[in-house]
Amino acid sequence: MFVLDHDSQDQRTLEAMRPFNRVPVHRMESFDHEWLRDTVQSFQAFLLGSYECVLFAEVDEIVSPAPERVPGGLGELVRAFAAGDTEVLRCTGYEIVHDARQGEAALDWSRPILAQRRRCRRSVSYSKPLLARRPLGWTLGFHELVEDGPVRLPEPSPDLLLLHLHRVDFESCRARALETASRRWSELDVERNRGGQNRITDPDRLERWFFGEFGDDLYHFEPVPASWKEIV
Repeated sequence: MFVLDHDSQDQRTLEAMRPFNRVPVHRMESFDHEWLRDTVQSFQAFLLGSYECVLFAEVDEIVSPAPERVPGGLGELVRAFAAGDTEVLRCTGYEIVHDARQGEAALDWSRPILAQRRRCRRSVSYSKPLLARRPLGWTLGFHELVEDGPVRLPEPSPDLLLLHLHRVDFESCRARALETASRRWSELDVERNRGGQNRITDPDRLERWFFGEFGDDLYHFEPVPASWKEIV
C-alpha cells in the first residue's frame, strides 16, 4: 500500500501510515482538484511499471470486494482481475448514511463503523473506475475516465464495492466542513465550486445537504447488508 500524503502533521495520522509506504506530496493550496488528479494519474502510471495492476481510493472511501460474491477477499478479486482480459474495473458505489433524524446514534469510532449504520444509498457518482491494468486518465474527482478516441467504459462490477463515508456521521461531517473551509483552496476550485460540499459552514445549509441533497440519483435507500458489517 502506498499513501500519497499531502503535508500531514497530526501525529495520529502519521502513526497510522507507519506500516505502509508513505509518499510525501506538496502543494501550497490544501485543495486543488486538478493537481490532485494529475498527481494520482502520474503515480498510478509509475506503479504500473512494477505491478500488474493498481487499485486507487481516496481517504474517505472504502474499496472492498462484496463479501457474498468474493469470499476470498481482495486478494482473490485482484488475482482474477490480473489474470483476465478486462483492463479496468469500475466499483459499484454506495453512500453510507447517518439516519440521525430517525434516532440513529453518533458513531463510536472505536467500534466497527458499518455495524452502527442501517441505511445506504446506491450512487452513480461513486461508482468509480479504480482498479486498472493500464494507466488511466480520470475526470476531476475520479468519477469517470477521459480517453483518446472511442472507448467502451466499464459498467459497475457487483464484485467490487466503493463505500463513501462523507455522510457516515453528522457531527463529524460538520466538524470536518468547518475545518476544511478554513484551509487554502485553489482559486479555480472556489470559482467553479469544485468540492463545494466541503466548504458548507452555514448550519441550515449543511443539514439540507447532509440529509437531502444527493445530486445524482433518486432518493432510494436500502438496508446495509449484514454481510458488509465487518468490512470496516
